[in-house]
Amino acid sequence: MSKQRTIVLKALPGFQPGHLRVGGRTKRTAAAARSLADELGVDPLAYLLNLLAVDATEELEFAADGTERRVKLPVSRELKIDISKSLAGFFYPKLNAQQITGPNEGPIEVARANTELERAMAAPGGVELIQRVALLLAGQPDALPAREIHAPDDGAKAPARICGPDDEREREKEERGPWR
Repeated sequence: MSKQRTIVLKALPGFQPGHLRVGGRTKRTAAAARSLADELGVDPLAYLLNLLAVDATEELEFAADGTERRVKLPVSRELKIDISKSLAGFFYPKLNAQQITGPNEGPIEVARANTELERAMAAPGGVELIQRVALLLAGQPDALPAREIHAPDDGAKAPARICGPDDEREREKEERGPWR
């Protein structure tokens, strides 16, 4: 098969109009591959499927002196796995992503099952408290430093405050003042 030469009609950087363009890759389509396989009288899919079905295959071996002989070669398990991986796409194509919508192509409605947990997480320090409880339930009590929960002093409207070792140091600094 000889390479086709095309004449460049547009002026490209580095090329003058009328310059012969050589090199590059010639595109081969699936139809061209099928026609070549028909010319040669081979079917690659059938050959690979046959290798999966047998434990040994008979191949022709050529010696250095030009003689040929038939040799039985085993088909290893690793080769069969590789063949299966390459052929899986022909038998089980990959699924496309599907968009899931609610009624009348609208959004999906999600029930708000645990509003108490959402309220606890919205409170100052709530996420840290929930993490501490989850780690305690998982059996990891030393995962977070110990903290105290202080109830609000001025009624029920103020949220609970969580204090830890760092908060204690800050409170001591405030009590001592900047001069000590």
